[in-house]
Amino acid sequence: MGMISRTLFLAVTLVAICSRANAQGLRLSVQQVWSGLEQYQSNPYYANIENNGPNTNGIISTDSYGTRTNIEYPVELPSGSKKRVLFSSGSYNDGKVTLRTSNGNKEATIKGSYGSEQARFGLISDNPSDLIFLKSQGNKGPEQSNNNVAIGVGGCTPDDAPDRSFGYDCLDALVLGDGTEKLRDDQIRAIKLFVQSGGSLVFIGGAAQSASTDTRWKEVLPVWNTRVVTKDGLTELIGNCRLGSVEAKVPKGTCFGRSYGSGIICILSVNPFESPIRESEDRRSIVMKAVRWNNKQIVHQLMDQQLNQQSAEFYSSPAATTPFGSGYPSKSLPSTTPYSAANADPFQIKPPSLASIMWILIGYAIAVVPINFLVLKKLKKMEMAWITTPIISVAFSLMLLNSTISLYKANATTRTTSVAILGVGNDEAIVFGKSEMFFPRAKSYDLELTDIESILSNRSYDGSDSNGLNLKDDGRHIIAPDVQTPNLAFKELGYIQTSSDLKGLSFSLVRRDRDTWISISNQSKTKIFDLMICGAGLQKSVAKSVDRGGKLLLPVGEYIRSKADPKHPEALSGWQRIASTSPNKVVILASVESMNVGPKYGAGHPGSRYIVVSTPQWDQNGETLGQ
Repeated sequence: MGMISRTLFLAVTLVAICSRANAQGLRLSVQQVWSGLEQYQSNPYYANIENNGPNTNGIISTDSYGTRTNIEYPVELPSGSKKRVLFSSGSYNDGKVTLRTSNGNKEATIKGSYGSEQARFGLISDNPSDLIFLKSQGNKGPEQSNNNVAIGVGGCTPDDAPDRSFGYDCLDALVLGDGTEKLRDDQIRAIKLFVQSGGSLVFIGGAAQSASTDTRWKEVLPVWNTRVVTKDGLTELIGNCRLGSVEAKVPKGTCFGRSYGSGIICILSVNPFESPIRESEDRRSIVMKAVRWNNKQIVHQLMDQQLNQQSAEFYSSPAATTPFGSGYPSKSLPSTTPYSAANADPFQIKPPSLASIMWILIGYAIAVVPINFLVLKKLKKMEMAWITTPIISVAFSLMLLNSTISLYKANATTRTTSVAILGVGNDEAIVFGKSEMFFPRAKSYDLELTDIESILSNRSYDGSDSNGLNLKDDGRHIIAPDVQTPNLAFKELGYIQTSSDLKGLSFSLVRRDRDTWISISNQSKTKIFDLMICGAGLQKSVAKSVDRGGKLLLPVGEYIRSKADPKHPEALSGWQRIASTSPNKVVILASVESMNVGPKYGAGHPGSRYIVVSTPQWDQNGETLGQ
């Protein structure tokens, strides 16, 4: 027996030594993408992994605020490989990144911090610290403007620029500096999605070669036919302003701006990073004026409001208050739904309250013991307790079951609310969505997620709507291949994804009879209806629809000319606020019959809503129509 124990001990020790030796071949370090930003907010990071040991594979997971996040990152690690995994994390407290492999585990720490950054700017450049002059702690005055808020600044090189859109979510504005003509196509796509969702993108001019001369940006820039001129020692990038773009003077130069989705793309004619602007006291003012149209925080507040509405609002009457308060198309359910007693709507079934359950249990305890036995004793039928006790138990069980029996009749169902923001031309729409799912049976499910860029957090709880969904990041998208649920389970998922469902749907501004009209062409696969026009001081619902293959022309001149109180633009809410800062001064919203977004699980719910948003551009092929 002693020999067996010694042999077993030696075997276990040998395995532990080998495992430790293999783990020594693994290297793990964490790199902040936007170096210089406070880390109390969610920030993107790279997990840099090197495997000098045997072939293995592993899972990266993160902990922040003492709670493990809901996304894991599988990674293949052949011997001699080097991998870099992009992930997001942030906390006031220190966070932890863990790599678990069959050859051992490795950990790295993310230092938490507490900061007061109200606006965050990023720079991609060969000199990523060039924007540090913009950093400020802000003033304590009552006003809120770009000049007195606390500004955080972070930078990275073109090689380190994220190729996923969530790598830019932490920023309000992004500046493309020296060397950004070297950005890859996937990095440019990610930046475009950032702008589409409300961010500001600033190109620099001057003599230095930069992304502003890259033909891949040509169709979205506010100017065309760009050229470099030098006068009185100052070098500027100038060009012809596109129809619908704005031109504004900044110290020693000009700023051109154009809408792209719900964000804006700007070009500064001068370069704040080269002489003589580099030595000028005006360079901070130059950059701040280029981002004064920023909509990022407003857009994300609108998304929070829409996607976190109470489920009861899906069934509100047309006269009820609509989300965002400032005019938002709402789809009312038909008077009759396909649900019946044999096929219940799980989202309309209310479980019993805690008080009701307690009273039922108290009633059961009283009925099964004192009343039951007292009555039987008085009747001298105590032997009947073998019959009456089960009958009483069944009766009270049915009382509890009665409130949930309909759930057992309900089918697997998903109810989705989404807001799709269009870009320019045939660009993908970026979709903010939230799906509520009902799982009637306990088993493993694949939600068949596609094109999910990132998971939305529930800002009310500083957490996520994705608890218990076993999400994985495959390096390009978020997937949920193995969702384990009990019987009668409800789950929620908030997400940002891309979609080509609305390809062929266009909203453009045209001139007709000396006034401005919007031309709607629907070559997509779905019908649009419940249109709403939002200007800076006016908004209006339009009871018209556009079928697949259809066109519609609407007058919008009065909305473009409408004015808000210039002293109090913050008084505007919702999409009117976005319209007031948009160069074309108008935002169009509409309901869409359906979109293939979110989980592909169960039956679609008739209370699902799909909204499309456009900040229309002028038709660049010609200003007039019908003249």
